[in-house]
Amino acid sequence: MNIFNVEKNVKQIYYKYFYQNCENRTFKSFVFYPIVLGKFSKNPELIDYLDIFKQLENTYDKKDYIIDDIHKFRFMTKFDDKYFEALNVFLLILEEFEKKEFFFNGYDKDKINLNLNFLIDYYQQKKYDLKSEEEFSKYNLIEINKYRKLHWQEARIIDEKYEITFDIKFITKKVYLKIFDLFKMNHFKLSFYPDCLNIKNYIDNSIMIFDEKEYGKKYNIDEIKKINLKENVKFVDYKIENKLYIKLVENELTFEEIQKDIKVFDDLNIIYTKVVHIIFLIEDETLYIEHIDLEYIFYTLDEYIERFDNDNFEQKGSRYKRQKIFKIDNAKINLVENLYDLVYNSLDNKNLVDEYFEMIN
Repeated sequence: MNIFNVEKNVKQIYYKYFYQNCENRTFKSFVFYPIVLGKFSKNPELIDYLDIFKQLENTYDKKDYIIDDIHKFRFMTKFDDKYFEALNVFLLILEEFEKKEFFFNGYDKDKINLNLNFLIDYYQQKKYDLKSEEEFSKYNLIEINKYRKLHWQEARIIDEKYEITFDIKFITKKVYLKIFDLFKMNHFKLSFYPDCLNIKNYIDNSIMIFDEKEYGKKYNIDEIKKINLKENVKFVDYKIENKLYIKLVENELTFEEIQKDIKVFDDLNIIYTKVVHIIFLIEDETLYIEHIDLEYIFYTLDEYIERFDNDNFEQKGSRYKRQKIFKIDNAKINLVENLYDLVYNSLDNKNLVDEYFEMIN
């Protein structure tokens, strides 16, 4: 197994064998894998252990056992003795961190946006205080203004006044191009979350190979005011058990997707979900998007379990402050023509998004 694939495999294995199958789903299943990853880095020969584990994946009914007892696991799987020492090492690490629960909830709250300091420093070198901007100080977002331009194809911001170029983070190309096209045709306030690890101290407006833009299916959606969604609605992909929650309250529409396979933010081992939030208005019997944003919600493991397993619509993520990825304000974007593209290309659960739009069409 390639050492570069280790982290991915460790995440998958410990999510499957601890989080999904342990009767007592505690924080240990989530903080364990980065520790194990470090162990693998120092002892590459243990990589073979992952291969063996994956071979056993479909051999037994995973609901019939819990990997809290290494000896029981060894007996049930007839695990090769040469791997037993490695298993004991993992167990000792796990036991140690069970005693230090603060490890999971003890991150510096600013760590999630630590890299923003790089961009702040770049602007300070140009004698400009980025923190003086409202969007940045409130949401860690960079607002597009008369000096900041969007690259015509790449998700990139070009600050012509201060000669700084940086990418936009956590946004798909299709969403970016959709917003880019809307921004050319409409006047609205637009902000993005910056990628602060790819900053260039010059104007980079390089020409790239142009790809045809394909946003997704087109729907002739009836006016949303006619949709009878008095309560919360849930869609489930029963093959992979992903979920999509839709909430309509007056003129606000919210989509939140919950993945069965846990997702972590920016390699910081923080559970997150994606949420698209829309505020719309009706003018002359036409529906317009006034505000839309994509944000990541950060959960503790217990909060995530409550949200996912118990379908608790009221459960909020409190692990960190929410992080918006893009935000459009003061807009007047035709809802019927653009809502599907923006939601479909912002979220990962494409089939569930289609289900919702087919229902309301």
